[in-house]
Order: sequence, then C-alpha cells, then structure tokens
Amino acid sequence: MKILYIEDDVIDQKNCQIILNQKEDINLTVVDQFEKAFDFISKEKIDVLISDQRVGMDHFKDHWHQFLGIPYFIVSNSPDENLNTLLQPPLQLFQKPFQVEHSDNIVKKMESLKAEPNLSYAENITEGAPDLLTEMVFILKSQFEEGIDKIPYLYEKKNTEELIQVVHKLISKFSVLSMSESFSFFNRVEKCLRDQLTLNNFAYKRLVTDLQEGLNFINFYIKQHELHNS
Repeated sequence: MKILYIEDDVIDQKNCQIILNQKEDINLTVVDQFEKAFDFISKEKIDVLISDQRVGMDHFKDHWHQFLGIPYFIVSNSPDENLNTLLQPPLQLFQKPFQVEHSDNIVKKMESLKAEPNLSYAENITEGAPDLLTEMVFILKSQFEEGIDKIPYLYEKKNTEELIQVVHKLISKFSVLSMSESFSFFNRVEKCLRDQLTLNNFAYKRLVTDLQEGLNFINFYIKQHELHNS
C-alpha cells in the first residue's frame, strides 16, 4: 500500500514514519506542503493520503478537490468535524499523535472498500432472461470502451462541457456492476467539473482506470459465458 503523508511538523513526521515503516506492506512518502503533494500524485499512483488538516497557513478544506478519488484520512490536534461535510469527506478523523491503532484502522478501512465487479443487479432485473442479460452486457462493454477512448481526448482538449456529459452518462453504469466506489467517484467528478473546480491529473487517470476495471470484468464475463453480440 502506497501512502502519502502531508505534514509540516518534523516530530509528527517522524512519529508517523516510525509506526508505518514497521509494516512491510506499506510504502510511505512524506511531504511538507500541499503543492508538493499535488506534484507527487500527478506523477505517482498512491493508495492512501494522510494529512494534517492545516499545513502552514493552508487548510485541507481549500485543497480537497485536488485529491479527488484518493481515500484520505485526517490527523490533527483538533480534528475539524466540518470536513465531514465536504463532497469527498475523510474516511476517518484521528487525534494526534499518530498511533499504531490508527494505522490498523486505515488498513481495515481500505480493505472494506474493496469490491469485485459483478452482475448480480443485472441478473436480478433481467430475471434470468439470457438474451436480455447478454444485450445489457454488450451495451455496457460498448459504453465503457467509448468512455475509455473519449475521456483522455476531451481532457487533453480541455472540452469540459462534453467531458461532463460523458462522465454523467457513465455514472449509473457502475451501479449495474456493483462498483459503488467508482459510482461515487464519477458522481463527485461531475459535480466538481460543474462547479469549475481544478482537479489533479490523478482524477482524470482514475476515470479511465475505473472504466478499464469494469471493462476487464465484462470481457472476462463474455469469454467465460461464451456470449455473442446479436
């Protein structure tokens, strides 16, 4: 698990490093400014963000949208409950100092977010009718492939209006695959784009990777059940 920790206090940095570096499956990077964090996640993929709610004169609530799509936790002397009202709230608020139990809670919370795509919903609404289910599967395949093709192009061309429409169209498709985290993420991206909030490159990359995850499942399902598009 790759974790990025944003903290400008040296003692708090060391405290977190000592605890997390004891875990073999955690790769920790520490930065002392929000701007450095933005730069880091534009180049590197991380799984979890941990941050003090205030770094220097900056407050996390003014920067949260730059971390859209990354699960995050807040560690503070006085955790601000108002952060829970953000469009993407922290998964948990921790009181400083960072403790072993905090790291255990982070691991458990991240494990609870894992969900494999499935077609239980589609199978239920088609009531076991194979032709209807097959038709739905190939429609999903086509729309996911279209999204994967269009999103990078629209992002590069800065065509925000059409990008909003593409994202909006795809949101409900994740419900069909029971991909609740992707559903929430696409929903948040659409709202941020409509509010003209600046997003980090990571968010746009995740749009494609979430679609690819869904498409990989669909292609495997088609092959496994030997489905054919009529």
